[in-house]
Amino acid sequence: MSFSAFRMNVINFVLTFYKNRANSKKMDTTIDKISFKRILVINNKLLGDFLFCTPAIRALKEKYPDAKILVVLSPKNKGIVECNPFIDEVVYMDNSVSGVFRALHMAKRFKPEISVIFHSRTPYDIALSVFSGCPYIIKHYFNNDIKKLFEVCDDYILDVNKPPVINHLALVKKLGCDIAGKKMFFPAEVKERDSDNVNVRVGYQLGASKSNRYLPVETLRDLTVQIKKQFPSCEFHLFGAPSEVELGEAFLSITEPTLHSDVVNHIGKTTLNKLADVVNNVDVLVTPDTGTLHVATALGVRTVSLFVCRKENGCEPQQDAHLHTIIYASDYNQLAFDRTQPKPLEYISCEAVFNQVLNAIYQRQSQKVK
Repeated sequence: MSFSAFRMNVINFVLTFYKNRANSKKMDTTIDKISFKRILVINNKLLGDFLFCTPAIRALKEKYPDAKILVVLSPKNKGIVECNPFIDEVVYMDNSVSGVFRALHMAKRFKPEISVIFHSRTPYDIALSVFSGCPYIIKHYFNNDIKKLFEVCDDYILDVNKPPVINHLALVKKLGCDIAGKKMFFPAEVKERDSDNVNVRVGYQLGASKSNRYLPVETLRDLTVQIKKQFPSCEFHLFGAPSEVELGEAFLSITEPTLHSDVVNHIGKTTLNKLADVVNNVDVLVTPDTGTLHVATALGVRTVSLFVCRKENGCEPQQDAHLHTIIYASDYNQLAFDRTQPKPLEYISCEAVFNQVLNAIYQRQSQKVK
């Protein structure tokens, strides 16, 4: 037996022992018939990953309107939850033993009756749930999670062929939640869109979690020229994390200097909440598969997103299909399926992106007139 397997066996023994102690609190009925009053929700991954579970949180709150909900977030998402009607308290935990201990005091004080785990990492999420005294635990085993400790859970979802939003909703459906029509929401107050009916604003999210998903700056340069010809007063807003500052600089370095005054560079300069404010103010966001796309989806902002290839369990927008256009590099070149390709999104032509952006702008302008 490998050390990793031995370690997991020990963890399983310890968690099962402590979970059995909590089982004395269980009610003599099925889990979907229990009126839970204190719900622990765990999703301590990145911004987009958390937004994926917001429809399920909405469904939980509708099913249990009098319940208090404590959400476990990644420290990287600090400050994102503010004055939200679906979330009562927040605690932060990274995926480490020390992270569990730091979050445990607040989790125990909350006295949760059930832990609903949407996207975290085994065994840290289950350990927090068990040691906080949860008699009930349900979990979505994400496709890149460790597939262990099933017996510690009262129920779980393990479906690698569906998008995360769908699987999260399927998890709370096991509690009897109504999941029909539930949409993503941004968990803090967002400023209303400007009433400016003249200027066109186009957003560019340049970076992503992996470099092979970055938007090619050459494509964006050509796209900017095309858009300016059509809409001379257009503003361009650059989005990205502090680690992506160089991408913005690369884009500006190859863009005609006369256009620089029309570019507002937000890369590395916004909090997550401020990012939502600015994204909410663009007519269309051009983006790869990354958190800013999911912010726009939650806010109902039009997007033209560039993906490498189709996947059944992908992260494409699952709501408001009329607002979102997805372009796949694999539709233009089969080499996009080769994971060693460093810049597969270059296979998507500027013209293909421009046509979709143009369509989105016209749709947005039509909405403004109404």
